Amino acid sequence: MTTERILTMMLVASVVIFGGCGDKPSIEGKDTETLSPSGDVARMYVPDVPVPIGFKLDEGHSRHFATGGARYVDHVYKGTVDKMEVVKFYRREMPSHRWGGMEEQLVQGNVIMDFENNKTPEHCRVIVGGGGNIFNPTKIQIHLWARGRLVPPLAPKTSE
Repeated sequence: MTTERILTMMLVASVVIFGGCGDKPSIEGKDTETLSPSGDVARMYVPDVPVPIGFKLDEGHSRHFATGGARYVDHVYKGTVDKMEVVKFYRREMPSHRWGGMEEQLVQGNVIMDFENNKTPEHCRVIVGGGGNIFNPTKIQIHLWARGRLVPPLAPKTSE
């Protein structure tokens, strides 16, 4: 009985693991298109920051709000596309969405890309990490905030 149970579990696991392999969004070098932005504008939470097709918002780890003409976004998206394909996607797509001034770093397996908005005083950081598979999905973190400079308060005058 135990052997039958183990064999059944192994069969189910192999169907789950290998059953979805053909559905992955395209990867460069294959006979498919490169990654493209999600075209469903109604589902885009931040219209000027593209998200590749096949990535879903992790609502439990995401938040955004706007107040006083400024917005703050802290979103997490998950998918199964190779991390470096996602990095190439953001290098290509962000400039066409008014984001420039890119700086890029590799930190402990994550690629961190910083962009500045060409029209507004905003900063966008895109962090891409993960393994690109069902057990360790590729994770895109998007952080967007208004940038500016803090002005230190004037020191009170002291009388001597």
